[in-house]
Amino acid sequence: MSHSLATPQDLTATVVVDFDRKVASGGYGDVYKGRLIRDVDGHSGEVAVKVTRFIFANIPEKVMKAIKRELDIWQQHRHPYILPLIGVYLHQNVPCAISPWCDSGTIIQYMKSARGGHEPELQPPVTNCEFDLLRLHCLEFKLLSEVAAGLAYLHAYNLAHGDIKASNILVKGGVAQLGDFGFSVILSEHTGSTSSHLGTARWFAPESLQEHAHRTQEADVWAFGCAILEVRTLLVPYHRVPDAAVPLAIRKNPPYERPKDIHPSLWSMAEACWSRSPKARIVSPTLAS
Repeated sequence: MSHSLATPQDLTATVVVDFDRKVASGGYGDVYKGRLIRDVDGHSGEVAVKVTRFIFANIPEKVMKAIKRELDIWQQHRHPYILPLIGVYLHQNVPCAISPWCDSGTIIQYMKSARGGHEPELQPPVTNCEFDLLRLHCLEFKLLSEVAAGLAYLHAYNLAHGDIKASNILVKGGVAQLGDFGFSVILSEHTGSTSSHLGTARWFAPESLQEHAHRTQEADVWAFGCAILEVRTLLVPYHRVPDAAVPLAIRKNPPYERPKDIHPSLWSMAEACWSRSPKARIVSPTLAS
């Protein structure tokens, strides 16, 4: 791991992006596939370019500063289980994050592929036999341990991620990496938009629903507990609840019921993340261990 003081490289002139081919979408941004011709270190290859969807509106200066600050933080903190920021692409003068292209996609896409026997870690396909379920549990433990280690690294620097969910966990070469440093949180805070943020609200801790709530490490831990069950069930938190009713559900109920086939250790870990009292939740170094 490393902690660099460098600011992100402007790679606008050396990245080719096809903006007619969107490959993924989130609450506040779209991902496009690009090709890095060459950076100052001689690197080249396929990359992902995350473009803020509000790029076509007039983004306030304070939002622009917040985005740049977040990109600086991402650039400065390197860890094996954190998706690296390669540089930025200026699209209509707004900096867009450039990160390595992950062929395996998100952790959910990877697990679906793995269960079908399409990844080296789980070949042949998983069946309901006890041995296959053990193989599946081992892979889940491995990936989630990597995410927990990346999260513990951020928390050690007194940082909070702010947007932990399975769609922000990428897999490359069989290794899970935590990405997308809470840009949806920045934009929702500065635009005052709540309706378009309800999708991410499914991962909110109860205290995050309060007015003027900010990102916290305790809320990260709650969201990590949700990610544990996402990986196991392939379902989002409160999956039976419509978006508009999610805030009430968060105040009253845990994000998931216990699945029949979850490993007891994973369920215990998730429950330790979901204490109603933020200070009573398990801490990230314990999760990582």
